[in-house]
Amino acid sequence: MADSDSGSTMDERAITRAGNPGNPHGQFGEQMLERMNRSHADVTNWALDQLKFKAGDRALDIGCGGGATMGRIAGRIAGRIQAAGGMGHVSGVDISEVSCEASRIVRPGGGRFLLVADIYHRPGLAPDVLQNIERYDLTVLVPGEYERLLVEAGFSRAKAHLKDGTTWIAVEAER
Repeated sequence: MADSDSGSTMDERAITRAGNPGNPHGQFGEQMLERMNRSHADVTNWALDQLKFKAGDRALDIGCGGGATMGRIAGRIAGRIQAAGGMGHVSGVDISEVSCEASRIVRPGGGRFLLVADIYHRPGLAPDVLQNIERYDLTVLVPGEYERLLVEAGFSRAKAHLKDGTTWIAVEAER
């Protein structure tokens, strides 16, 4: 990809730095979100496999970035709608102006929440990973801390799922 100011080719790390994963903005933010949609596909699909979608489900993607996860969730709900009939809905919210639009929050009495990340805090994280967490002011917690915070936020239960051999985490919570 080319930097429009200098005409030079930028690698993915440079685009990530320029796009700012903590709050994507501008042309580089858009390019970074496209890359993230591709590079996070495996972790996202694994995390979504932790949930059993059904017709009528409503989903909210918080920190929806480029919106690919919303499409994946909608596809899973739509498959259930075709099989069982009914309706469903997927919304997304993100702080970034180049990300998806804001919508409603998970409602009590039936809402489920899934946090998906390609990294969680654990011993042995590489120094460059720790530097990026600090540089972009990212929230990267240990699995039990995610569970505790979600329960404190009003969810009735929370469970972290970790994928063996990776740093992937999916934290499922129910209202």
